[in-house]
Amino acid sequence: MIAASRSYVSERVYAFGGWWQSSGTLVLSRAALVTFPLFVAMVATTAIPGIALVGAASAQVVTKRIVSETPSSVTVEFSIDWGASLSSDRDSLSATLAGGTLALALGRAAGVLSHTLRAGSREGAAARVLAAEYDEIDIEAPTSDSLLSALDRPVVALDGWGYHRKQLVVSAQVRTIVFDSESGSLRRHRRVVFQVDRQQPFAKTTQTFSSNPHLLVSESVLATGTNYKVGVAEGGVYKVDRQFLVELGLDPGVIDPNQVRVFGNGGEALPAVNADARIPDLAELGVVVVGGGDGSFGAQDAVYFYTSGTLTWRFDDTRSEWIHRVNPFENNAYVFLKIGGGTNQQLSEPLESGTPDATVSSV
Repeated sequence: MIAASRSYVSERVYAFGGWWQSSGTLVLSRAALVTFPLFVAMVATTAIPGIALVGAASAQVVTKRIVSETPSSVTVEFSIDWGASLSSDRDSLSATLAGGTLALALGRAAGVLSHTLRAGSREGAAARVLAAEYDEIDIEAPTSDSLLSALDRPVVALDGWGYHRKQLVVSAQVRTIVFDSESGSLRRHRRVVFQVDRQQPFAKTTQTFSSNPHLLVSESVLATGTNYKVGVAEGGVYKVDRQFLVELGLDPGVIDPNQVRVFGNGGEALPAVNADARIPDLAELGVVVVGGGDGSFGAQDAVYFYTSGTLTWRFDDTRSEWIHRVNPFENNAYVFLKIGGGTNQQLSEPLESGTPDATVSSV
């Protein structure tokens, strides 16, 4: 058991294997920080409302303040009173400490702080630092130092998505200790102000007839005409030709290619949150028609269309990375062929002019 100084212990003290909790503040000795770096990382995740260091250095206190909160964003401020400068703490530690072990010791027990907030949707959620104050020292980075490499990350990041009382929540994690591999410097933050942008938090609301687009659909696009449901195994360009119509049991001689319409919403799963926007009915897909206009579907006629499948890739501008999505409920996407009932939605031919912006030689 690691003893704590009496000046940090009130009348109600609880011992938990190496650290003390007193009046909402965690108290940890300097010896524990050096001897048990993995234990420190575990304690750091519970560093609210405060953490104190017992030893030569003064106690540190972490405070959190909600600066502002609106349906579209929340601004949070973390302040850490370390009690001593980063260089002073470095001088007081053993000269044998280096790299990630030294960084953990200098971070004491407040390596990662967090704030849980409501998020309307994962789409569009992003965190950015508005203001930061920190001490900085140069630190030698040993080869293959996994602990130090783990500190070379953004100061604020969103992680730990989940649901609390049927509302989507996310944890905004603030790293008080970060390592800049380019400059070789270690930064210990005294103050971090960050903002999380989000869609309007999901809440139970009463929707009127005019505000719910699904209630405005009085008749489905499949309510008239002859419709056929066709499954597609993957995303791509598909062709409807004369033989395909014959296999459906239709007479191509009385079907004009301009009257073959295609509807579908792709193969992605429906959003988990009902409040997320989605098309209220089936969307009509653009097509390219070969032939047509003579009232029959000839041997050389065709209708081409594109649809996405159950496996999709989308680029997230906020995170600057591609996101791969898999529909966990269905192996096939489906489109609906509508014969008659109007003219299909034909795509115009692209203009082939100008100079290309880039040339791709390999993927």
